[in-house]
Amino acid sequence: MSASSRVPVVGAASSRASATLGSLSLGGKISVLMLLTLTLVAVFGPALAPHDPLERVGQAMMPPGTDGFLFGTDQSGRDLLSRTLEGVRTTWLGAVVVLAATAMFGALIGVWAGSTRGVVDSVLMRVTDVFLSLPAPIVAIAVVAAIGSSLGNALLAIAIVWWPWYARIVRNEVAALSARPHVEAARLAGVRGVRLRTHHLLPGALPTLVVAATLDVGALILTLTALSFLGLGAPDPAPELGAMIASGSSYVLDQPWLVLVPSIAITFMTLCAGMAGDTIGGMLGRRQ
Repeated sequence: MSASSRVPVVGAASSRASATLGSLSLGGKISVLMLLTLTLVAVFGPALAPHDPLERVGQAMMPPGTDGFLFGTDQSGRDLLSRTLEGVRTTWLGAVVVLAATAMFGALIGVWAGSTRGVVDSVLMRVTDVFLSLPAPIVAIAVVAAIGSSLGNALLAIAIVWWPWYARIVRNEVAALSARPHVEAARLAGVRGVRLRTHHLLPGALPTLVVAATLDVGALILTLTALSFLGLGAPDPAPELGAMIASGSSYVLDQPWLVLVPSIAITFMTLCAGMAGDTIGGMLGRRQ
């Protein structure tokens, strides 16, 4: 494609993006701004941090605003702002990675089951039901306890119990789409196998999958921080928000900022994820 032919395409895409943003309500625009801010903080957190989050840079448990420490210091004299920024980065990016991996794997299982039906559908859905019947937090804790405490193991444990929801959602959508006229027309035209699934079935299930996944981000963040709070994430002195709350809980009456700062960060992330999920769901609902 030549440069002159790409210009109209880029211009049309920009116009559609502007129109979409313009159609959002005030709450929708705020959620988009919050999501963008959170993503920028997660990506550029180390560059924004004034100190090394692992190094002692001041006296222990200095109050916020003392000697230039905006959020104060923790019980080891480490800058709480730097540790919070790194914790937000770890939690947010970790949640995005788990969400993307589980959504893709669940979509693969769901499309295969919904389009094949018969024995394959029954076997895959029974396996999915087994995972759905298990209490996800307990299974995640058991997996981490068995393979060892680390951030990677915590993400793996959550991924093991998170994909069945998406598999069930996609399977139901694909089963309904299989009876639609455009899919029947594709079959009559000789479209089969992978091409039928990827070009005619999966695109129809994607809006529902995207809405479910975006609404799950908040729950995923809380699950990840809960594992960290229980000591099943990266070991100390790694700056994880849940672990920061756990270590500061002994001083909450005298030095409440040790718990309040990471707690506010978690609250902001879950609020941002929830608002963004509602906005994306509304946008996709209007298009359908």
